[in-house]
Amino acid sequence: LGGEGVTAASTTPFVKTHWPERVGCLPFQAQRVILIVRNPFDAIDSYWNMIATCTHTKTVTDAVYQQYHAFYQELVRNEVHVWMKFHQYWLQQQRGNNISILIIRFEDLITDPARQVGKLLQFTMNTLSQAWIDRIHQVIPASESIHRLGSYQPRAAGSSTTSIGKSINKGRYSQELLNELHQICSNSSKYQG
Repeated sequence: LGGEGVTAASTTPFVKTHWPERVGCLPFQAQRVILIVRNPFDAIDSYWNMIATCTHTKTVTDAVYQQYHAFYQELVRNEVHVWMKFHQYWLQQQRGNNISILIIRFEDLITDPARQVGKLLQFTMNTLSQAWIDRIHQVIPASESIHRLGSYQPRAAGSSTTSIGKSINKGRYSQELLNELHQICSNSSKYQG
């Protein structure tokens, strides 16, 4: 991630950042923002796996979830607030600073990458020519498998569940914790589409 956080307008037209989510990111001026949002259940579970394995691609075993159950539950309770504040920040930037924001759901990017890349390019270029549409379909065929996404492909959910929403399907959250998270997230769900 050598380019993450590079904000000099003279050297990059795009800034990949987690601002203001994590300490160490610097504020920067933006006119337009592409905000990739992911459902908080899978986003937090993915974050847990990233910090527990020190990778973006590996998943801890069920035994690790059981061994660190109390820690995981507290991490979830904390991270849902981080998730909320992150999204609220960018929505406030849109309203308060007249910044154009394109919201793309991670789940849509995974299931229909060509359509979402088209939206992204149209947003960044203000138009989308037929040549760009043709190029998108050349690079991302309609039959494109999510298994070819490289290091950011969704972790396997098992043969009986889909990858999207898998953290709930695999029982990572008790009903009590789900109710708590739903209550916390209820104010932002209208922005998720």
